Amino acid sequence: EAEEEGIPINKDYIEKLKVDLEQQYAEVRTEVEARLGIKNPNSSQQCAKALFGELKMENNYGGSTDDFVLSTLERINKDVSYIRKARKLFSLLRKYIIPMSNRWPGEDGKLYTFYKIWGTPTGRLSAGERRDKDRPFYPAQTTPRESFIRDAFEAEDGYSLISIDHSQLELRIAAWVSRDPTLMSIFSRGIDLHSFTLTEIMGLPFTKENRFNAK
Repeated sequence: EAEEEGIPINKDYIEKLKVDLEQQYAEVRTEVEARLGIKNPNSSQQCAKALFGELKMENNYGGSTDDFVLSTLERINKDVSYIRKARKLFSLLRKYIIPMSNRWPGEDGKLYTFYKIWGTPTGRLSAGERRDKDRPFYPAQTTPRESFIRDAFEAEDGYSLISIDHSQLELRIAAWVSRDPTLMSIFSRGIDLHSFTLTEIMGLPFTKENRFNAK
């Protein structure tokens, strides 16, 4: 039914979000060029040349500049964080905001997709080409305000949209099956496992970004 009926999208909201993100992306790109001499932060070649060649940063990953490598280099040079911010903003624009603005909605202003119950090894639903199920959070760490791309989706009159998530379901099953005393204790006491991993195992202070990396 959800596939047939579609989901209404607030296109005015998406347009404003698009302008906002494009402005932020332009500003961050300017910072990347000013601080690191990189004109296109999405270019792995330009980033590798600047970081490993001109700045002589240690290259232990075969010249890769993926997000894991950048997160490591960021600890040495904080300016690397601007590359990560630029790439995240560009990814949001390219994968979600621009398609939601121009290509995905039908003539009635709704998004139509299809769902697959076999699309992920965890058993979660996955969406087809038009990504309405796997839309990401609008990340607070790259923007001055905390919001969600999800706000663009609206309910039909007389209905409500709700967000439901199983809290670490697979890990809870693993704890029950294995009877691991540490996992059992964490869940029975209502402790957030990812925060526990962050502080007790990795020894890092709690921040939203650190928790995400620990997860």
